[in-house]
Amino acid sequence: VAVRAPLLADVQDDTARFIATNGLVLRNTTVLNFLDGCALSIPCQAPGDLPVGLSVGGLHGADERIFQVGRAGEACLWGA
Repeated sequence: VAVRAPLLADVQDDTARFIATNGLVLRNTTVLNFLDGCALSIPCQAPGDLPVGLSVGGLHGADERIFQVGRAGEACLWGA
C-alpha cells in the first residue's frame, strides 16, 4: 500500500492536510477520471483485516475488458 488512508481525526480540522492527503490517496483515480476512464475495485482483505481493494482500470469504452481482468484477478486472489 503506497499511502494508508488517514484517520478522520487526523485530517478533519486541517484543510491543507486533508487536501494533500486526499491528493495522494486518490492520485491514480484522478488520472483515470481525467482521461474519462473507468475502473473497478476487487476487495482483497482477509477476513477480519482492514478493507483494501485492488483497482483495475481502463480507458473509456473498455468496460468488458476491465470486467475480464477483474474476474481473472479475483480468481488469482481467491481461487474462484
